Amino acid sequence: MFFKKKAKELEERDIWGRLPLQIYEKVGLTIPRSAKNLRRTPEGRVIHDYFVLFEQAKPDVRGHRDLLQSALWISYSSKSYRIDTLESKEELSRLLTASFNLQEGTDFMISDTALDPRFSLFT
Repeated sequence: MFFKKKAKELEERDIWGRLPLQIYEKVGLTIPRSAKNLRRTPEGRVIHDYFVLFEQAKPDVRGHRDLLQSALWISYSSKSYRIDTLESKEELSRLLTASFNLQEGTDFMISDTALDPRFSLFT
């Protein structure tokens, strides 16, 4: 007689029982946008659009309050996030380094995304 082994879940849960983020799933700060310019807040602050790329599998930002309060994190692939933030690259790098003990340039990099020239960023 054969005994069937329980099939493993396709996705491993973390220590809190959460499944990994699905592609394009969003977590974190929702930034209000201006009606006239989608890359600015209603107060006129620039909303930066970055990719954060990791050498290994991307870490889960859901357990890190500073990261969640600094940006809207969009799961883009198994190794990257796309984020909208009001923070600079330097501040974001400092937060990632402090949260995950990673080094920029070897473990992760932050890259600007290309904007469509029809979007007027500085008007």
